[in-house]
Parts: sequence; C-alpha cells; structure tokens
Amino acid sequence: KVANYSQLKGLTEKLGMCFALPDACEVIASEANKLFSSEDVTVILYLFQLRTGELGLSFSQHGVTEANIKAKKGDLYDQWVVKNMRPLLIEDTKSDFRFDREKVQADESRPVRSLMSVPLVVGHKAIGILRLDSGTERQFSTDDMRLLSVIGDLAAVTVENVQLYERVEDLAVHDSLTGLFLRRYFVERLAQEMSRELRRKKQLALLMIDLDKFKHYNDTYGHSAGDIVLKTVAMILSYMFDKPGNMICRY
Repeated sequence: KVANYSQLKGLTEKLGMCFALPDACEVIASEANKLFSSEDVTVILYLFQLRTGELGLSFSQHGVTEANIKAKKGDLYDQWVVKNMRPLLIEDTKSDFRFDREKVQADESRPVRSLMSVPLVVGHKAIGILRLDSGTERQFSTDDMRLLSVIGDLAAVTVENVQLYERVEDLAVHDSLTGLFLRRYFVERLAQEMSRELRRKKQLALLMIDLDKFKHYNDTYGHSAGDIVLKTVAMILSYMFDKPGNMICRY
C-alpha cells in the first residue's frame, strides 16, 4: 500500500505536465498499468465525446502494447457504470448473475473473467470511465478498487483541465461565432504561406469578400439575425473550400 500510494505522487506530477488530451490519456493508462502490473491485465480508458456525448474509446493498454478493444463504445459492464455512476468490481464474471456473459462475449473477443471500473466524475459532470480487466478470476481486490478510485479522481480532474486548456487555445485562433480563423492568425499565416510559395516558385491565391448591405440587414432584423447570416456564409465557404491547404478566416 505504501509503495502504491507513493507512486500516486509521481502520477500526479506527470498528469500536471500534460497539456494535450492524447498525452494525458496515455499517462493515465500507463501509470494505472504500472500500479496494477500483471501480464494479464488490460487498462481501458473511455471518455465522453464532447460533440456527440457518447462514450468512446480513448486509450487501451495490455502490458507494453496497445490492446485490441472490439467494443469501442463500451460493453454491458461499461454501460452499467455509466447508468449508475458507481464503481464496479467483479471477482468472477462466470458467477456474477447481474450481467449476460454471453452478450458480453459477443461484444468483446477478449476473455474477461474479472474486472474493476470507476466513473471519472468532476462535480456532477461525467468525464468517462477507467477500467481494468483480466482473463483470470479474482485478479482484483477491494483495496485495488479503492486505489483505482483515487486514480480515477486524479484522471477526471486532469482530463477536464486539458479539455478546457484545448478549448481556450482553440478560441485564441478561431472565431467563436463562425468557427473560422481570426484576423491575427490570418496575418501570421499569410506571411508564412507567401514565404513558402515564393521559395517553391508556386502561386498563392487570396480572396477577400464582403457581405453586401450587411449593416442594413443588422439594423433591420437585429444582430441575432445577422449572426445567423455570418454563420451560414461561413458554413458555405467551409464546404466549398474544404481541400487541404485552404484557409478561411473572418477578417
């Protein structure tokens, strides 16, 4: 126990240095794998997708390699954790009658005989699920579950902070209304693109457009209606100029 909890200090320090979601997911899974080191243990991290709200596989690890997880959106065990938002400990899946084992085996090709899973929650917000499973029965104890719950709390806070950081970074270069790049980013990129095309002796096209009578439209129908026009025009331009290398900005 002393050794395990001392390793949590190292986990906390590593998580504090993560500013990208893939890095944070890898640290969470790999450190959990170290704490419960066994050749037969698989670590799976599911996160709720920001756009769809669905559970999605973010990282998996078996030993030192990536695990092949068939159920990308989770199986019956994961659905139980999502529904109840409570930790789940199963010592032997064959003797646990809460779940249809045949249905689980159809969803997942890996043999799962024991598992423990904790929800990642910050306040009242569900972030995801951290799960460890094994093909051996009684691989995990109640003490293991307590330790995983602590790791889950640290992981949940880290993931939320990283997602907020990425959102702030995104807002620094994207217009919050239209989703297009901002003027400052456009000016920086334009200089880079011009320099690159001059070196390659290639051509660079620049098109600036204006919305006719837009001020009159705003004055007549209100700024909310004007926002809809801007968003619609941005969506059309993004659809028309969606090839790699094209950049659309709000000037």
